[in-house]
Amino acid sequence: MLKSNQANPLLLRNYGQFLQEVEKDVSKVEEYNGRAILASLGDGEVLSLYEKTHMGDA
Repeated sequence: MLKSNQANPLLLRNYGQFLQEVEKDVSKVEEYNGRAILASLGDGEVLSLYEKTHMGDA
């Protein structure tokens, strides 16, 4: 589903969250959260997740 909707900010954000919570893959989390931010610049939740990833709070 993600392959066919690569610019969908909700899917990107949710997949980034999955990678963070389940897979613990920080580099992929950064990639997908970054893509979600670019897809939806006004989404505060994505920005918050990105910040938590970089601050180590997640």
